[in-house]
Amino acid sequence: MAYKAKQGDIVWIDLDPQVGSEIKGRRPSLIVSNNQYNDNTAERAMVCPITNTNRGWPSHINLAGTRTTGVVMCDQAKVLDIKKRNADFIESIPAELLEEIVGAIGATLEISADKQEFAVMIEMNAEGRFSAYVPEFLDCSAQGEDLDDVLMEIKSTIEKRLNAHAKGDEHIYNPNHFAVITVEI
Repeated sequence: MAYKAKQGDIVWIDLDPQVGSEIKGRRPSLIVSNNQYNDNTAERAMVCPITNTNRGWPSHINLAGTRTTGVVMCDQAKVLDIKKRNADFIESIPAELLEEIVGAIGATLEISADKQEFAVMIEMNAEGRFSAYVPEFLDCSAQGEDLDDVLMEIKSTIEKRLNAHAKGDEHIYNPNHFAVITVEI
């Protein structure tokens, strides 16, 4: 049975072909895309490669507390077709480590919960319908034929959730958890 992407899983994956200074070969990589994205895109996931060459960069997070050795290269996150690249499960990492890694990706992109700015992924399928995905902690998505309508629905949902959170009516889990970091149209 083919591997199904789950955030926080370390998998063996084929990173070739590569270009320039991108990391290459079959190597362990961490699934960093959130599970809502993983479920909706079926065969794609955002991964960060793992290397044993630790240059001490802030965007390279040590895999302490796992069987897999090395550092997660948060500065080389990319969306890949995990089926075509032969992903095989190795292990899952602890939630605290995943939170640190996702925070490092957010810091690399200067995404901040303090500014209440959120990355939204927009996709258009073959039928011309749009789907929007937001960070998992906001627990909302939207679909439709008109891109403006989809974006307005997402914006409205985010505003409602943030207002409810500010009033104490709703708790938003882990406001530093940003997992969707690309935009595709």
